[in-house]
Amino acid sequence: MSRPASRTQKKQIYTAQARQIWPVLLLTGLGVIYDMTQGAGFIATKSIFLGALLHFLAQSVFTFVAYRAEGARARQQIMLNMYLGQMLKWLISLLGFALIFIYQQPITAALVIIGYFIMQLYHIISMWRLR
Repeated sequence: MSRPASRTQKKQIYTAQARQIWPVLLLTGLGVIYDMTQGAGFIATKSIFLGALLHFLAQSVFTFVAYRAEGARARQQIMLNMYLGQMLKWLISLLGFALIFIYQQPITAALVIIGYFIMQLYHIISMWRLR
């Protein structure tokens, strides 16, 4: 027999999402150290920070939209909120990358993407630990 799904711990999820600001600050600090040793004019710092911040903002919107409803009677609303949250996350990510690459110059595109994906990995690990 299968086990029924456990209830979503909304408070734990919101807390885990809020804690994701620390890796953004850590990545920014690493970028500052790199730029100070290389004398690169803080281009790497700005690039990594913008990528990490973009992921943090997009994931925060998803979290707050997707986990609004709860309970067995709201199952359709829960699914709709998940889809809406995912669409908003994609929209924010795509627009964010476009705005960063258009308006932020000089910038290192690879570091923007690396900052985004490091935050994605951190998010996956932190959500996996909630189980």
